[in-house]
Amino acid sequence: MLEAGTKIGAYRIDRRLGEGGMGEVYAAFDETTETPVALKVLSSDAEKDREAVGRFKREASALQAFKNHPGVVEVLDFDRTADGVVYLVMELLDGQTLAEWIRNQRESIALEDALTIARQIAETMADVHDADVIHRDLKPGNVMLVSDEKERLGIRPKIFDFGIAKVHVLTGDDEQATTLPKTRGFIGTPRYAAPEQSMPGKANTDKIDVYALGLILYEMLAGKRLFESEDGFEEIYKRHNIEPGVLSELLPEVPRGLVELMGEMLAKKPEDRPTMRACAARMARGWEAEANARRSKRMKYVARRWSGTVAVMIAGAGILGLMWRTQFESETITQPQNTIEELKTDTQLTSTCNDSIIDADWEYGRIANTLSIRKEQLLTYHRELMQSTAAAGSLVCMIKVEHRLSDLERLHGTLDAAENYVNAARIRIDHGLAKAPKDAQLSLERAMNLSKRGKLRLAKGDTSAALFDFENSIAVLEDRGVKTDNEKSMLATSCLELGEAQWLSGNANAAMRAYEKAIDLRRSVASTNDPYWKAMHVEALVLRSKLSAEANSTIDDLKKADSAMQALIETAEHDLLYRFIRAKIHLQIGMIHKRRHDLKRATDSFQAARDIASALRKGANEHKEYGLLLIDTLGELSLIAGEEHDFTLKTSLDNRRCDVAKNFTAQDALDKRFDLKGCS
Repeated sequence: MLEAGTKIGAYRIDRRLGEGGMGEVYAAFDETTETPVALKVLSSDAEKDREAVGRFKREASALQAFKNHPGVVEVLDFDRTADGVVYLVMELLDGQTLAEWIRNQRESIALEDALTIARQIAETMADVHDADVIHRDLKPGNVMLVSDEKERLGIRPKIFDFGIAKVHVLTGDDEQATTLPKTRGFIGTPRYAAPEQSMPGKANTDKIDVYALGLILYEMLAGKRLFESEDGFEEIYKRHNIEPGVLSELLPEVPRGLVELMGEMLAKKPEDRPTMRACAARMARGWEAEANARRSKRMKYVARRWSGTVAVMIAGAGILGLMWRTQFESETITQPQNTIEELKTDTQLTSTCNDSIIDADWEYGRIANTLSIRKEQLLTYHRELMQSTAAAGSLVCMIKVEHRLSDLERLHGTLDAAENYVNAARIRIDHGLAKAPKDAQLSLERAMNLSKRGKLRLAKGDTSAALFDFENSIAVLEDRGVKTDNEKSMLATSCLELGEAQWLSGNANAAMRAYEKAIDLRRSVASTNDPYWKAMHVEALVLRSKLSAEANSTIDDLKKADSAMQALIETAEHDLLYRFIRAKIHLQIGMIHKRRHDLKRATDSFQAARDIASALRKGANEHKEYGLLLIDTLGELSLIAGEEHDFTLKTSLDNRRCDVAKNFTAQDALDKRFDLKGCS
């Protein structure tokens, strides 16, 4: 240890602050600039180690990449004295570490305060990761809270001690060589380490830091570490072999969505964890209101005008249907406690876990302005399942609900949020199949999961990956065999999705084969005379019509389909699905007329499709499929206006088309379907 007054270069030692990776840290005084600094000196043993000196230099290099970054300690100098002392000079931070701050809190840390700090750390670490640097020892003791009056809490976290950071350009050999703190071949601090950090050659990804931040956030909210063993390596062993307690039970007042985020951050497999940037974005959401709602368990809705229509739909829908019916029949009502108690009963959960739960939500989805109610009810059911001890029944229920929530996010929210639900369901499916490889229900959900992931990949523009998922979904279904109408419909849907992906990839022949297979399957189901199955059969015919070369027969079929859909609409005028399919019929009829150069009839058909699509989009919640339909019809009308030299109309149509696209792009930048050429 260096004594006070010792000089290292232009710096005079004041006092020892502590020990960091590879050396000791001192408060010092820069006699040139007359300012206080932090001086990190490489230990005498490490000075003789070429690899250690190289790693010390890399720490300096890593930090210099973030000069003036508000969330990273600033490097001021790096040098070696004539007698071989290697040192690093940084700004001297005035404040307390996050570890000290957590210990000094007399009461549990408020949700908003914990999230503010965690989000700021996540934002900083996202920038660090973007520069191809991994910290590998992120923990409360390596985060300093410094004064910043511009921040809500009056403090801001600054990350320091990159002593074992890994720069992406390094070779894999460095993984084994990298530094203190290193115990039993382990790199990092066991209490905040990801499972893979105890495995040689595995600690290479930025998901290590994501895991550490998940533990830090849990510690702030719970007031204690997730794993309390005194032996850090026993904790690492636990993370490989022992499932931790359900986070929702450990943090009962934390919003479900935030608990799910923490669960994803703490996933054992690094590939199942979100990016640091995604963590920061989700932490930025206003969770306080949901936390208050969770504490009070009150949900108020105004939906009287739909009570008559909905009452017909929910007969036989089970407990979830009861919850919806109660909500719809009263303008302001607290959630029925008897229903909550029933949901908490394992036998009830198992017995009511069937397709009627999802069917009820699907049918509500065909009525306008029901999204917020449906989503909250599904989230409520999901929370109750999380707290249940039922094994197989709860597992399948959870998967079904997560799949449905992914649909809601894909259609109304963001692809990232949808992907989180799909990934959560996939983990549960894999876990279940590992215990019961021949479980028919889980294999069915596996096929469903592949289909949903394929849709997300297709929306993100990754057609080849989507093709892979759709093909595997079909293979899983065909291997297990399809017998029921639901199973046949699921296979038909996967075939339609495969056809769409093949069409987008330019393989029209393969797309036609997939469409034909879907039509055959849906025709067999439609023979039951159920209106829904008939509508699904019509949808398959409409999709195939895009590829048909026989214009006359195709347009006749489409007109018959239009009449059939109109008849269905007359029996259920509020049904959005029937109107949506009818709009797609008009769009395809217009496409055929356009190919025939009959622009008048094409315009009439496109305008009919546009009017329906515009009407569908009216309401409280945007629906991406309706938006895409409107964009397509406006695009076709614009092309015709251009051919007819009506450029004023063309400009108006193009502007409206771009406005619709920009609205969705602002909501979800990852959805490439709304990236339109000519829309800046």
